[in-house]
Amino acid sequence: MVGIYQAAGVTHGFFRDKEGRFVTLDPPNATATFPHGINDRGDITGRFDEAGTGRTHGFLLADGIYTVFDVAGSNNTQPEFINERGDIAGKYADAVQFQHGFVLRDGVLTIVDVPGAASTDVQVYTNDGLHVGDIRDGANPSIVHSFTLEDGVFTIFDVPGATLTLARAVGKYGHVVGNYVDPSGRHAFIRTSEGQFERVDFPGAPRTEIFGATRTGTYVGSYTVGGVEHGFVRVAR
Repeated sequence: MVGIYQAAGVTHGFFRDKEGRFVTLDPPNATATFPHGINDRGDITGRFDEAGTGRTHGFLLADGIYTVFDVAGSNNTQPEFINERGDIAGKYADAVQFQHGFVLRDGVLTIVDVPGAASTDVQVYTNDGLHVGDIRDGANPSIVHSFTLEDGVFTIFDVPGATLTLARAVGKYGHVVGNYVDPSGRHAFIRTSEGQFERVDFPGAPRTEIFGATRTGTYVGSYTVGGVEHGFVRVAR
């Protein structure tokens, strides 16, 4: 598990192993670190802000070694996900600050833009080539939709009644999980391959979010009660 914590006003990344031990993650010359993805090999990817320049770079931490990378021409590269092959997915801003999605596979960068979208963010790229992410609506950028891209076909979807739908992971049976906002608050969702939605709320919490999932049906997220945010793990039965 990876995440962030703050100490003395500085944001650090962390890794929590299976025994519950924490390791701080900070690439060299970082003023803030945001790890976003980890695979079963323990490879970690994310972004960090560089001291002195304010640029945001991507990083890969593998076998204890940090590798820093940027999409060419971008001063803001933000990896979101790494799969078991080591493929990395995320987003970046170009020279005019337009946001594109990307996949980095075997050293080859592929740009992902959903047609007509005001911005594209790839949150997941699975081992078998499924892209999952979110976009800002081309006509009304305040509205956020989610999408899948498989075999060259884009599918845009929203939780019914939501003004914001954020796909964040792919879980058991290929179900897409994430978060959405509707008039009643912020909730988590599970979307089946048939397009059916299940609402997920931590008991008694007005705000629930899912950030990660495994193919065995374990979900990781957070919930907020009384203004305090907590983490949770939901395990399939």
